[in-house]
Amino acid sequence: MASTARNRTRVILHVDLDAFYCQVEMKRVGIPAHIPCAVQQWEGLIAVNYPARAAGITRHMRRAEAKAKCPELQCVHVETIGGDAGAGNDSAVTWEDRKTQKACLERYRVASAEIIAVFHEVAPDAIVEKASIDEAYLDVTSIVDVHLQACDGESSLLASSAQLPPLESPGCGNHVIGGALDLGSEFERRLAVGGQLACQLRAAVKDKLGYTCSAGVACNKLMAKIASAMHKPNQQTVIPPRAVPDLMKDMPLKKIRNFGGKLGAELQALGCSTAGDVLAFAPATLHQHFGERAPWILYTVQGNSDEPVQVKERPKSMLAAKSFEPTSDMAALERWVTILAEELAERMAADNKLFNRRPKSLHLHYRGGGGGGWGSGDRSKSSPMPRFLKAGPTAPVICEAVMRLFQKCPDAMPCTRLAVAASDFEDGPLSEDQGSITKFLSAGSGKPTWCSLSFSFHCKACTFRRMRAGCYTRRSVSHRYHCNFMCARWKFG
Repeated sequence: MASTARNRTRVILHVDLDAFYCQVEMKRVGIPAHIPCAVQQWEGLIAVNYPARAAGITRHMRRAEAKAKCPELQCVHVETIGGDAGAGNDSAVTWEDRKTQKACLERYRVASAEIIAVFHEVAPDAIVEKASIDEAYLDVTSIVDVHLQACDGESSLLASSAQLPPLESPGCGNHVIGGALDLGSEFERRLAVGGQLACQLRAAVKDKLGYTCSAGVACNKLMAKIASAMHKPNQQTVIPPRAVPDLMKDMPLKKIRNFGGKLGAELQALGCSTAGDVLAFAPATLHQHFGERAPWILYTVQGNSDEPVQVKERPKSMLAAKSFEPTSDMAALERWVTILAEELAERMAADNKLFNRRPKSLHLHYRGGGGGGWGSGDRSKSSPMPRFLKAGPTAPVICEAVMRLFQKCPDAMPCTRLAVAASDFEDGPLSEDQGSITKFLSAGSGKPTWCSLSFSFHCKACTFRRMRAGCYTRRSVSHRYHCNFMCARWKFG
């Protein structure tokens, strides 16, 4: 596994929202950015903004403890549904409400989708991989290629396009590991443009949605993620290849993606706490302990990664869950199923509107019979999803189907947790406004427009082979038809 020049020509961004849940709630409630703020779920804090962190407040701290330490702390409760759910301020929800309400993260999912939409709007040629609700990878290699081709020389690189902000602009907050970028180096010229793009994306998210984010710019996903965490909040970091060896030498293993959990524990048992500790081992010694994984381990701790950025925006499944005190009261359990079914039905409807797809499978997960923590007593039952009409299954229909599944679970009592999930999505039929394929193929002449939606809708051939040459489609046509017809019949580029 040798790092190649080809790998170094990639330009990968990792964009991470700053204290995301807090930003969403502060925008909604109207809390100024300089005020210490935390998002609470029942009595614990699940998100803390940077002013609160400066005051010594940390995640998982109890609300009462945090308020005692920082009296000016503004606590906003995560949205709750069921029972007499409050409006989301810190006084509307109490610990007792946990018995009749459940936390809901829909606000953050909606905000996350808005941010991804901004990425596509600002950088339509980028490959966007949603890594979690508050972070994403972007492969902007093709955009960098086009930009560099438009430059007439390295001296004009950073001034060649008025559309890209200079890295030295005050609002960019740009940092370069290992000293200023050398524009005489092909690799570093590419990263310079990547840094400009990162700055542009961050500014667009701030201007359009009001959220700040931090970014990392590097030649692979591993280093881009490490970079984004180095200077926060509202800043960005570029790591050129020449800086990687010194940086990785003292990099804690827990900060390297995929080096937590069992692998991290195994390396810790060998006395390794940093990437440099691992590199100090002879390859034969590592192979003795890790077998076929040894070459990958050595390759990765040197800051290398060939993992591609892949489109991941559509969730593979949806789940609504609630844990509670042990109960065998069927009326109470049915009430919880009703609340979970309402949440799932709303998410399915929103997903269908956005992606035009429908889940084929319905799942009930339950913990009962005296089961302990997650996984120790969890079981499940599945069935086909109830018939999906135009508006999708209603909450009562889902609830009825789930209760039928529950009746087939004699080991569920006393029950301590319920979850309702949807999975196995398939494309839905075309809507009226999408038109027919015949109308599409006979549509008026003229150059088709760039696709306004994610490349996740495209077939693999379009996404990975055609996109950089210019993959076009019409806005009003289903991307299923794009895959089935356009790849064969349309010219690209």
